[in-house]
Amino acid sequence: MDNAVPGFWYEATETPEWVAVHDIDGTAYTAGEILAKTNRVSNALRAEGVEAGDDVAILTRNRADTLVLERACAQIGVYHTMVNSHLTAPEVAYILEDSSPRRVFVEDRTAELARRAVDLAGIEHGRVCSLDPGDHFVTVEEWSSTESVEAPSDRTIGPVMLYTSGTSGRPKGVRPPRVDMSPEEYATIRSGLLRRYGIDPSEQLGNGVHLVTSPLYHAAPLANASIALDLRHPVVLMDRFDAASALLLIEEHAVTWTHVVPTMMRRFMELPEAVRAGADTSSLRWLIHAAAPCPVDLKRRVIDWLGDVVWEYYASTEGGGTVISAHEWLERPGSVGRPYPGAEIRIFDEVGNDVPPGVTGDIYMLNNRPFTYHNDPEKTAASMRGNYVTAGDVGYLDEAGYLFIADRRTDLILTGGVNVYPREVEDVLIMHSDVADVAVIGRPDDDLGQVVHAVVELADPDRDSEDLVAELSLLVAEQLSSQKHPRSYEFRDQLPRNEAGKLLRRVLRDEAAGPAASSASSA
Repeated sequence: MDNAVPGFWYEATETPEWVAVHDIDGTAYTAGEILAKTNRVSNALRAEGVEAGDDVAILTRNRADTLVLERACAQIGVYHTMVNSHLTAPEVAYILEDSSPRRVFVEDRTAELARRAVDLAGIEHGRVCSLDPGDHFVTVEEWSSTESVEAPSDRTIGPVMLYTSGTSGRPKGVRPPRVDMSPEEYATIRSGLLRRYGIDPSEQLGNGVHLVTSPLYHAAPLANASIALDLRHPVVLMDRFDAASALLLIEEHAVTWTHVVPTMMRRFMELPEAVRAGADTSSLRWLIHAAAPCPVDLKRRVIDWLGDVVWEYYASTEGGGTVISAHEWLERPGSVGRPYPGAEIRIFDEVGNDVPPGVTGDIYMLNNRPFTYHNDPEKTAASMRGNYVTAGDVGYLDEAGYLFIADRRTDLILTGGVNVYPREVEDVLIMHSDVADVAVIGRPDDDLGQVVHAVVELADPDRDSEDLVAELSLLVAEQLSSQKHPRSYEFRDQLPRNEAGKLLRRVLRDEAAGPAASSASSA
């Protein structure tokens, strides 16, 4: 083919014997096996009248067959909504009602959740298929068994529709336009995303192994797994992240690239130094991270450990973004980089005027990936300023055009008329060796409107909280103005984060607005 990266379907047809997926139980599946299943599902969808532009929902967890379902929809133009399997039944029902799928795919670990959700959404059980037997639903094998393993005709790329994480309010489906393009043509475009990290994808064909550490229902893990398959890179799946297990998989499979979030980076660094030193990570060429702010001290330690293979980017499902290498980051600690090719970042004030370098404002990205929020034109319009879209973050550009994230606009604390960005306080508190994780929120206050409240996950659960409050208060006083000092502290075994590592501040704010939690006050 003329395409520099012809894609998974071509590679699996031409050389079906290469191992495409190492499943969560260690089972290896060849590209030919994955392709045969993929084509059978595609043909079954076509046989029951599912056409390009229709919708399908996939409510499964990490496993080889999740990639089969995604591949099957992607080659026949079908929108496929990857549903978060850790949501509640009412939350899943909302997504199903909103996306109106022609078929819903589930598995044994999500079957009960699916049963309750489809009942709430009014979806007939006959429209649900399970990857596993004994789940009350017809199995995918039974449903597709009579279909051909040959490629369907009139193949055209089908987009994924992902729902915003819902960290504040109801999630919304980010629906990109469907383009008239073959899967092979799209593979070259998608793999081109790697050029952000100085990687020529055409030089990587058959020369790599990818480790999936996060759920495939999130944008980045799914996109990177798809790119890996397009590059003929075996995909190694983890059921759930564990730092020690990840190191073993990196060594066992000679993993060359992976995508992580800061919480995972922290878990790596919490391992005994002897464990990290004893792990063979020499195969790693790119460790890419995003999805949540990364404390400066943590990232510096990871770079010290792994070297210049560490890359960070800032983007969103709606558009984006920036990228930064380890070398650049060491020169500008805390930055998330400069716009990658084709992207553009602008910082606006509240009325839409550009602000000068160094001034914090709303971050807007050139909308180079047109989209709408499914069934919500008002939210679509509210996120746009001309051709620019915002994910709700605030920050600033320096004189060289490097972006620094301050926080999310919705997370801003207004105390006595002063703006406090939680991340600034968190970056100080996390420096204490006894703080494993921390979240800063605004707690309602009759006098000041809000006061700064710190929720701390302890590295040592037996640590004396009163002594720690005194130490943390002193640490903050040395680095931040008095308006930014936490007025109260709360200690927990674990902070609420989703599987992408994003902190669920909404949960903490809702709790803080209710009956007072057990906490220790600072002086």
